[in-house]
Amino acid sequence: MPKKTTHNINGIEYFRLSTTVGYDENGKRIRKYFYGESKKEAETLRDEYMEGLKRGLSIDYDKKTFGPLFHDWIYNVIKPSVSASSFTRYEATARLYIQKSNLKNIPITKISSLDIQGLYNRMNEVKGPNTVDRIHLLVKGFLKYCVRERIITFSPADNVKVKKPIRDTTRKEILTKEDIKKVTEAFDNDASLLIYVFALYTGMRQGEILALQHCDIDLDEKTIRINKSIKSVTLIDNNGDRRSEVITSPPKNTRKQ
Repeated sequence: MPKKTTHNINGIEYFRLSTTVGYDENGKRIRKYFYGESKKEAETLRDEYMEGLKRGLSIDYDKKTFGPLFHDWIYNVIKPSVSASSFTRYEATARLYIQKSNLKNIPITKISSLDIQGLYNRMNEVKGPNTVDRIHLLVKGFLKYCVRERIITFSPADNVKVKKPIRDTTRKEILTKEDIKKVTEAFDNDASLLIYVFALYTGMRQGEILALQHCDIDLDEKTIRINKSIKSVTLIDNNGDRRSEVITSPPKNTRKQ
């Protein structure tokens, strides 16, 4: 039977239960304490906690709140697995809309579908469905991670309703032959327009053009080897500090012009 004692915290008497919830690497018992204003309340807390252990949750699952755990997931799980530019977008969504929300201080085991739905509904009114779609992508991924880590047994994000994002169906305007002629003629008097002429006749992206070296261009074979791209990105460390840097990365796809 768990040991029962009366405990005083800041002048208030609580009924305390302690019970063994596992053993550490040295074989020493790990004790867990439950406090209630009555014996029944303390027993209820204990029983709920032990039920979580029976479902396979980790020993300290009840101590974790959404905010700190979500922050660790963003920086230690997501950041190493995506490009710097993608992480910049994810970090902005997390920092501006999720970490400032009412979710951050809720124990991870207490977050409900209604908590998440409330956030989505509020954000949908002020930012629209496209922003909510980005928020949902992160929240859903994070909670699935918590399930895999045995912090929670199911993801409450599975039960929320999300409006479909609004897609831009505006017809894209393309350059006419007359427009192209104007650019090429302007290049005769302004060599700085080379990159635009180069893009017009190769279809290459800006970063791919800027990354070209002499060895990538074969004038005899009339080919261009596209094997890298450069761009300016914002690098964010785990403290949230930012710095800009020009990086070289593989192109989005491999092609030969």
